[in-house]
Amino acid sequence: MLRNNEAMESASCEIPGTSDRRFNAAILFAMAATFLGVVSCLNSATHDMLHGMALFREALALGYLPRDDVFAYTPTVSPTVHHEWGMGGILYLASVASGLGAAGIMLVKYLLTATVVAGCYLCARWRGTSLPVFAVLAGVVVPFGWVGFGTVRAQLFTMAFLVCTLGLFELDRRGRRWWIAVWLPMNVIWLNVHGGFVAGVGLFALYTIERFVREWTASKSIVRAGREVGHLLFAGIALIPLLAVNPYGWEYIEYLWHALRMDRSLIREWAPLWQTYQPMVTMEFYVVSVALVIYAAVTRGVRNLPQLVLVAVAAWLALWHIRHGAIYAVVWLCYVPAFIEETPLGCRIRSFWHRRTTLVRRAAVVCGVLGLIVAVHNRFWELQVPTTDVSLKLVYPGGACDYLAEHHFEGNVMVPFSAGSFVSWKLYPAVKVSLDGRYEAAYPPGALNENIDFYAARPGWKATLTRYDTDAVLVRRGSPLETELQAMTADEKGPSAPWRQIYSDDGFSLYLKSSIAERFPTVDRTGTALTAQIP
Repeated sequence: MLRNNEAMESASCEIPGTSDRRFNAAILFAMAATFLGVVSCLNSATHDMLHGMALFREALALGYLPRDDVFAYTPTVSPTVHHEWGMGGILYLASVASGLGAAGIMLVKYLLTATVVAGCYLCARWRGTSLPVFAVLAGVVVPFGWVGFGTVRAQLFTMAFLVCTLGLFELDRRGRRWWIAVWLPMNVIWLNVHGGFVAGVGLFALYTIERFVREWTASKSIVRAGREVGHLLFAGIALIPLLAVNPYGWEYIEYLWHALRMDRSLIREWAPLWQTYQPMVTMEFYVVSVALVIYAAVTRGVRNLPQLVLVAVAAWLALWHIRHGAIYAVVWLCYVPAFIEETPLGCRIRSFWHRRTTLVRRAAVVCGVLGLIVAVHNRFWELQVPTTDVSLKLVYPGGACDYLAEHHFEGNVMVPFSAGSFVSWKLYPAVKVSLDGRYEAAYPPGALNENIDFYAARPGWKATLTRYDTDAVLVRRGSPLETELQAMTADEKGPSAPWRQIYSDDGFSLYLKSSIAERFPTVDRTGTALTAQIP
């Protein structure tokens, strides 16, 4: 009886799935449409892209890329190494220069998203993963991988380059060396788009070390192991001088060395994974993802899982930084389905799909249709720029910027961290800001702490208000600072009041120095539906 069961299971393992084109098309449709529904929930514009676009616009006006900051009136570092300048250029060309506007930004987003998703699928398939196994496991990474699909963050570029890198590694495993001629210039482009290129360099180093160790343990010869990775060592050495191919030269690398080692505890996405927005769900799926890797290692043996070390390191980084969840998702999806393919679990998945083809196809169509409904409901093609809903994490001062532009305001505006880039994009050069999303790239240590303490109205906030040549203060409605400013203006009415509220809506209030406010009308747009557009 036992032998019969083993024979049956062995036979089922030989079933790779189904070759029915309609069945495969239904599964691919379900995966694509469902993921589109997920990604469509992330269509709010991110402030990160705006300082890059503003910089590129200024570079076009100047005829060169400025090495020192031009947007802030507070102290900044020199040189100001903007490692996302290339992303800003791509988005500026796609939206402003092309005339497509917001549609151009969305086009870039979905092209990059399609590259990531299709790349993970192709990489997994090249490594021997069947469609059933990939489809079943793909959903595991969504709860911790979504963070990279914001509209549009430089990290999405890094994810696209990363999946291309993993595909090149697969070519290398097959003995094709021409991939190096693609990898070297690709890294030059990558490092000019986002400092996240270090993730690719890190995985390349791990891949090289793993290849060396595997060959050494198999052949017991260091010489033979060295020959196995000789071409990889050549590629790594050839990359070194190319790191200086950027507008900042070797100062870019010095900046990265500093940035990679600095404390980022004030930035939410750099917190541990268990502090993410949905910690219970996220950690449950993360544990499942790690458990599947361990299961494959125990079932098949570590030696039979090439590139396992890449998955392990990516998992460790993701656990300690929410931001790295997206990188882990890409690495996991490229490799782990192939790990599971030849396990009893993989066999059962393929066997079930083979025996329940009609049921699976119908379920896939239903899932795909539901995904499309969600995507259409979220208007997946539309770039969203929220302005008044203070319940959202990210709201833009569209109304306040319109007010300042309409009344030809020129001066320095104290802004919250997430609003600075928007203000610069809309109002520079008439307006300079106190801080924006460039963080350590442009501002000295302590600048973000000071900004956070100021808007939380913590002790010393008044000193911050007078420390710089500030003409206006942009305040998010409902913030502690708004309460303090309202109390201050109420206590000191008339000419003696140092600040006066001259604008308000449901999202933001704007305070001007009394000496300046005399020239501006007081406007209250509370309760008014406001819209803002990017670009």
